[in-house]
Amino acid sequence: MSPAGRDDALLRLIEDAGAPVADRVYFRSLARHLAQAVGARYALVAAADGRRLRLVVRWAHERFLDELELHASADPFAGLMTTAGPATGIAPSMLFASRASSANSAHLHFIAVPLVDHAGHTLGFLAALDEAPIADDPELRSLLRIFAERAVAEFERRRVALAVASRTAHTRELAAILGDLHERGDPEPALDELARLDGENEMLRRVLDLESGSPCLLGESASMRAVDALITEFACTDEPVSISGETGTGKALAAAAIHARSPRAGRPFVKIDCALPAGGTSVAEILGGGPAATPGGTLFLDEIAELADGAQAGLLDFLRQRQAARATSAAAGPGVRLIAATNRDLAALVRGGRFSAELHARLGARRLDMPPLRERGADVLLLARHFLGRAARGLGRKLEGYTPASRSRMLGYAWPGNVRELENVVERAALLAHSPIVDLAAQLE
Repeated sequence: MSPAGRDDALLRLIEDAGAPVADRVYFRSLARHLAQAVGARYALVAAADGRRLRLVVRWAHERFLDELELHASADPFAGLMTTAGPATGIAPSMLFASRASSANSAHLHFIAVPLVDHAGHTLGFLAALDEAPIADDPELRSLLRIFAERAVAEFERRRVALAVASRTAHTRELAAILGDLHERGDPEPALDELARLDGENEMLRRVLDLESGSPCLLGESASMRAVDALITEFACTDEPVSISGETGTGKALAAAAIHARSPRAGRPFVKIDCALPAGGTSVAEILGGGPAATPGGTLFLDEIAELADGAQAGLLDFLRQRQAARATSAAAGPGVRLIAATNRDLAALVRGGRFSAELHARLGARRLDMPPLRERGADVLLLARHFLGRAARGLGRKLEGYTPASRSRMLGYAWPGNVRELENVVERAALLAHSPIVDLAAQLE
């Protein structure tokens, strides 16, 4: 398929990804668009289930076939489940048995990509198949990875949605028996359990937002609600945004959330670490329209305080030119939206002559301050629960919660490393845990 055809199929995939549809409908759309993007007659979406492999979706030139289950001994894709990226091979055409009479060969050529979650677990794979060999090129491999990311996000969304449904059913059952407990004169244990489950249900719903593919900042504190409101407000403009906060407070996630809620969400989001030696060069290339340019997208400049003087001057020139173009109503094209972040005091750097005063003023018109974790109250428990669930999936273990002492310690700890430190502490505690109820107090001594 031509590059234009691939781009069109990818655009339709991204549009479908935003639609609130059932997972089977989404996976069918994914398979159809994959076949169209590759120029193949067949496509598969497979889910791993122990020693079995379920072909959840089978697309055979303009129609869908029923789900099919393969056992390990008869799985032509077994080797794919241990690969790190796209792979090619040959599979029997009988995988599409009801269409076998129309196949020109007993075998089909395929290119496939494994679906690997953030914990490194292989959830299944996507494959495009055809009677003719499929040309394998870097552009196609990149396209396959984009399709794979969408599929993994949907698998994760489905998993969390099932957890929400299960918890909600449990809560309803518990509420139904409260009347009996009242008659017995001892309702307190059930009321405590009901309150706990309500809190967990709300947390799971927030995690569902987090893992559905859209950046989301977990937190119910007043400071995080204020951050969320500013993210929504800033997403509606094209003006630069400056994000400040201590290391580990989630500045990059906030920048991604601004982009995701903006009209630019379908465009690239490019992050550059200005502290790296090549940071200034990358900024100049993008703003100058080089190969890495992001027309209509968002450029996130992390650690902006470390940007070299020359790169600061180039960035300032860009902002001046854009302002002049708008003032004269000149056609400036889609442009690049700038978001900058730092954990340093830019005003102090300006006073010391180490950062451009004009650049600081232009970037700081819309400012977002990320609160440290120690000022977010019970948000630490919400985040700790999320990180524990992720660790449990990565370790393949049942980890249900924390000891009372651990919860108290988390609430009283200063968290100098903020959310990033909490994540590391939870991962270590999960690894060392000897029971489903985790004790991490020792990690904070």
